[in-house]
Amino acid sequence: MSIFRELDKGYKVLAILFVLSMILLFVPRIHSDGRGYYAYIRSLAIDHDLDFINEYTVYTDDPSGLPDVNHRTATGLVQNVWSVGPAILWIPFFYAAHLGTYILNLLGFAIPRDGYSLLYTLAASFGSAFYAFLGILLVYDLCVSYFGFSRAASMLATVSVWFASPLTMYMYREPAMGHTFAFFAVSLFLYLFFFTKENRTRPANGGATLQWIWLGLSAGLMVLVRWQDVAFLSIPAIYFIVEGVKWARERAWGRLRELVSHWGIFLATVAFLFLPQMIVWKIIYGVYLLNPHKFVIPLGGEKFMLWESPSILGVLFSMRHGLFTWTPVLLLALPGFYYLYKRDRVIAIALLVALGLQVYINASAIDWWSSVSFGQRRMIETLPIFVFGLAALIDRLKTRLSLAIASGVGVLFVVWNLLFLVQYCRLLIPSCAPITFHQLAVEKFQLPLREIALFFFAKFIKDIPSSYGFSPGHFYLSLTLRIVGLGLLSVFTALLGVYAHSKLRGWVKVKGA
Repeated sequence: MSIFRELDKGYKVLAILFVLSMILLFVPRIHSDGRGYYAYIRSLAIDHDLDFINEYTVYTDDPSGLPDVNHRTATGLVQNVWSVGPAILWIPFFYAAHLGTYILNLLGFAIPRDGYSLLYTLAASFGSAFYAFLGILLVYDLCVSYFGFSRAASMLATVSVWFASPLTMYMYREPAMGHTFAFFAVSLFLYLFFFTKENRTRPANGGATLQWIWLGLSAGLMVLVRWQDVAFLSIPAIYFIVEGVKWARERAWGRLRELVSHWGIFLATVAFLFLPQMIVWKIIYGVYLLNPHKFVIPLGGEKFMLWESPSILGVLFSMRHGLFTWTPVLLLALPGFYYLYKRDRVIAIALLVALGLQVYINASAIDWWSSVSFGQRRMIETLPIFVFGLAALIDRLKTRLSLAIASGVGVLFVVWNLLFLVQYCRLLIPSCAPITFHQLAVEKFQLPLREIALFFFAKFIKDIPSSYGFSPGHFYLSLTLRIVGLGLLSVFTALLGVYAHSKLRGWVKVKGA
């Protein structure tokens, strides 16, 4: 708790918002694509193999979206088209649940140590929320400490994008999917890239090589979590080109050789950290590099990505999960890049190039609308970039009145997004097909209070009548225990995130000085 007392006010506000939002919004579960990500850690830790037949067949409540266990790869195993990165990040949480289950059983409980029981689900779900929250802290820290935006602008931008974007859905309602991990990994990469940039490029700096290795490890983790995040390597690539041209013009051949050498080390480190995915592919499919989607897309894997005809307008503006249609707060971030450009044009260009590449990659997918999705979920890892743009715009507001108006607008977008979540989670709008303008702009404000109440509170009362009958005493006791338990776990997760951020911040401050 001493760490919390010593925190800057902004981090305290973020931690309090995290705890409150977890109580209101969080539903711990392993569902949808999350079952494929989780299958890696469960199969390796419990079965000591990569045979996913039992992992896939255990989900009898909703088998849709899982690979066919009767379809085998060249090695005789069942496929897994999801990345291995989230499973690696889950390791400490999974084994904490494993140890906790062992201790509880020693105390007389009979909880299966099978990777499926409640403790494992809680650990995986809270682990995802932890990484998302840590990413939020890193993005806020970048806004304040690196870009120099005011705390008010940084807080407003961070909170607005946090609660008015698809991150809310995949942080709280589908925590086992890979998007929260991707958001964290990209935030960590940007954090290390910007805060250690000066130290990495300082002439005759003996520690620069180690800095490039650490950056390469963060970049490798980013790609290991979601392969499409290789697009963010364009950010250091642009700096490489700018610096290389500079040293070539000045005929500083020693500096140029040093730059090329460091970039070689960086890329080698990225490739090294991607080895776990290559090894898994070799075991499952028999080859080190492949497109796993060729096993699930009827037209063949080469047709999954239509590079020559990307649906860019669809990704951005379609009623079928369009980025700006479903998440209009991000439109406000775009003018902020003008002010970022005025501050540092290389930073602005690099961020926009990475954003553009992500749009192109997602627009080239045959299911550019992200299949079953709340908004453009595959663009969640670009949210740090939008936070920077939005903070740059808000930072230009100097009067209390203008900041108050901006705060009001932010609240409206948050309410918009939460009502959207009610529509989506209560199945009042289609999850895969396009929605109508009436559903987008009108129906969310006509939602019955019952639907809103069920969205926020149904998780607390679910199964209580069947467990305790209708006894008021048992009902309210169970309800109270559920709320208190969720609150305590959320407080612990918030403190863990704050502690991890403080340690990382201290390490970067020393290394980046």
